[in-house]
Amino acid sequence: MIKVEQKKNKEYTRSEKNETLETTKGDLEDNQEGLNAANEAFEALKPQCVDSGVSYEERVKRRREEIQSLQEALQILAGEDLA
Repeated sequence: MIKVEQKKNKEYTRSEKNETLETTKGDLEDNQEGLNAANEAFEALKPQCVDSGVSYEERVKRRREEIQSLQEALQILAGEDLA
């Protein structure tokens, strides 16, 4: 009787572990799909973030020029004289 009971317990444990395994496999597949989607989005955005070959100094110079022109436009819109 003890062996029959042990066998039932082992079978129950085995079925529980198989259930857990299947659930975990499903979760893994779902997470893998999410990761794949995130990687695709990253690859799509990557070209926008990669250095375009313009040096830091050149970017700073362009930003300063842009700020200067925006300040001049603001003065014009505010009706101030550009002296």
